[in-house]
Amino acid sequence: MKCSVTLDKLDEEGFTSLYVFTFVGEKDSEYSKFWDKFESDKTVQWEFDVIDQRITTILQYGAEDEHFRMEGKGTKALPINANSKLRLYCYRIDPGILIIGNGGIKLKNPDATKNKTKDFPELYRYCETIRAVGLKIEELLRDKTIGRKDNDLLRLKQFEINIPDDPKS
Repeated sequence: MKCSVTLDKLDEEGFTSLYVFTFVGEKDSEYSKFWDKFESDKTVQWEFDVIDQRITTILQYGAEDEHFRMEGKGTKALPINANSKLRLYCYRIDPGILIIGNGGIKLKNPDATKNKTKDFPELYRYCETIRAVGLKIEELLRDKTIGRKDNDLLRLKQFEINIPDDPKS
């Protein structure tokens, strides 16, 4: 599925710039949707706070791999704790640039063979979307469509991504 998105800088503090993306025609970024959905959810409050604290640490000290769970093919997730139910999907360009997307709750499936992100359609979509955004930004940097100065992405404009369909459909 093809979608148009925009990328905007959310924050810059210390060593890392944090970017969020928004689907064209929508008001809120994917990260804002995550924030609004889970900020006051008492069932995952502790995990939400851990993610928020980790983002603060990343901004100050850099988006090093040690801060994330690996989700495959360049996609990362917060928090790092494997027992956490709440996931926030990210794409790390390098220690100085992090793109954050959306996420949700990943419950343990009693069938251990069906406990991968692809087995949870909503989470799979978020994971594949942030991967598509990150890969597109890397491509735009390589071909100099967008530029970079330190941790700032320059000449950002709307671009298209292709999000794979649900693997179960």
